[in-house]
Amino acid sequence: VDADGVLRRALAKQGGRVVGPGFSKDTPLGLFEVAIIGNDAAKKTANADTLAETLIESRDKAASSAFVCDAVHRFEYRLRSLSLGPPHPGSTGLRALNMILGQWRHGSDPLALLDISKRVARLRTKMADEPDAMAHCVTRDLVENPHQLILTMRPETGAKTADRTRTVVKTEPDPHQLSAVPNLPFVALDRARFSVNRMAVEEHGGVLHVSALGPTLARAEMAISLSGLSVGELDLVSIMLLLWKCSPATVAMDISTRMWGGKCSTRGEGVWLSIAGKALPSLAEKLLDRIISFLAQPFPVADQVHQIIKAELAASKSNIAAFGHLHCAMRLRAQSSIAAGVDERLNGISHIRTLGRALNQDPENLLAQLEKLRARLCLIGGAKLVVSGISPELAKRALMDQLPAVQKFSEWTPDNAANCEAIPTGAANYTTGQSLCLEDAGAAHVAAHMLETGWLWDSVRVAGGAYSVRCRYDSNDAQLSLLSIRDPSPQHTLNQFKKVPIWLSKNAKDDLLARCVATKVAHLAGPVRPDDCLTVALRRHLCGETDTARRLELDQVYRMNSDRMRQVAEKIEAGILTAKTVVLGPRRGLETLVGEHLEMVILVD
Repeated sequence: VDADGVLRRALAKQGGRVVGPGFSKDTPLGLFEVAIIGNDAAKKTANADTLAETLIESRDKAASSAFVCDAVHRFEYRLRSLSLGPPHPGSTGLRALNMILGQWRHGSDPLALLDISKRVARLRTKMADEPDAMAHCVTRDLVENPHQLILTMRPETGAKTADRTRTVVKTEPDPHQLSAVPNLPFVALDRARFSVNRMAVEEHGGVLHVSALGPTLARAEMAISLSGLSVGELDLVSIMLLLWKCSPATVAMDISTRMWGGKCSTRGEGVWLSIAGKALPSLAEKLLDRIISFLAQPFPVADQVHQIIKAELAASKSNIAAFGHLHCAMRLRAQSSIAAGVDERLNGISHIRTLGRALNQDPENLLAQLEKLRARLCLIGGAKLVVSGISPELAKRALMDQLPAVQKFSEWTPDNAANCEAIPTGAANYTTGQSLCLEDAGAAHVAAHMLETGWLWDSVRVAGGAYSVRCRYDSNDAQLSLLSIRDPSPQHTLNQFKKVPIWLSKNAKDDLLARCVATKVAHLAGPVRPDDCLTVALRRHLCGETDTARRLELDQVYRMNSDRMRQVAEKIEAGILTAKTVVLGPRRGLETLVGEHLEMVILVD
């Protein structure tokens, strides 16, 4: 069930989202497990038939040396994706434990499990000595295995919402009451030295090379500027991405897309579409070809275009119900900056309307518009490539011509219907969020951590019954966001959001403040995750984010005191009543909230 594996691709065509570890040896007897979430229950027979047919097809193909070679590549890639080349404090040990724990528990040698090169070499030797080994395993363990179970689960419509709805909270905490802080030891700031993290980045003829990740995997990321596009062209970008993703890679690699932006030091605000990927070092050239093919790959034939869009539309609607907190957070930030607004339009709830409009267009006309868009992106895209574990010379050859620099954004207006939105979705419960602008980055960082682990946890998570709470500050757009996830009572949560400045002004001092400052300093000064290094290098290069500027923000957090925290509490109090508000959930419950403070916005139906 790898991302580009034959089984996942076959099951994905039936609808829903494919999950499951595939083959696992975390028990004495190995297990093969796969699941589909969010699909039509009436298709359970079709899914079972597709699973059986695909396994039989894989057994027949297992005699092919090319199929076996591809399978071994995927296995090696999966193992190397779990391990990290250079030391990475805080995650290397955890990743190693996760990889070996199941098999180690049942007698395997943990050191042998971590020696990935030897494991893969033994496997290749076995496949060379026994060409039929894989076909035999597929037949014995998957196709003809009598120990099989198919489990189908479906929710009872409306039951979960009715059971979780709360009208009265009996033990509501008082924001004026000081919370007791456990007297636990921690590393004080005056005992440690903090500095901003730095990466070794070199520029080779327009290609950035990050040398800090080691040779374990080849990584590449291409940033394309969208700053010269109109709103209509932005909608076409999302369709172009969809059609490009529908032709998956033929070798083992991970490809992801991101939207990000920032203040470019010479050109104002910029917005970039990022396409990132990683693969085995031996497949570096194919990885580069796959990423750059976004600007060159032929589109599907017209007859397939509407089929692809319809499938994406169904998947997007089910994803809103399953991941409402992500869409709510995206919607909250949509007006904070151009980049956030573009991100919501391409990946958020607004994307559903874009798909609906695309279905109403003639496929031939739509493809003609996409061809014009691609030509325009090649002219104004300002593409920039950053690599790690790949020769810069190879990357330069793959990216033949450097494109012109980014242009300023044009014809952009935020696409939000109301400042306070109630958006009905297919979810059984609610996601409730608010965001407001705070320019004091240091105080806002500390306040966000303090609220997430203090007032919001006590009043919304514990007393209110929400599954989880989040409070984050993004210094790129100066937005403080408050979010509750799987929330049974959005009205209660909105009431608790209003009390945030009261609690913060009473508690932001003494030992609690010192602990939160220490935590945020450690977070901001911590190492960058290997999978994020290329994005960070691109962002710093294109936006002119210097070590000096990051050091200044770190110092602002380091020097935080109770007076500045009271000032930020006053700013929150001044803005919380008019803050951007978004509530996602079932229509029936939202109708009771619509009125003075919330406006119904239909985006999903």
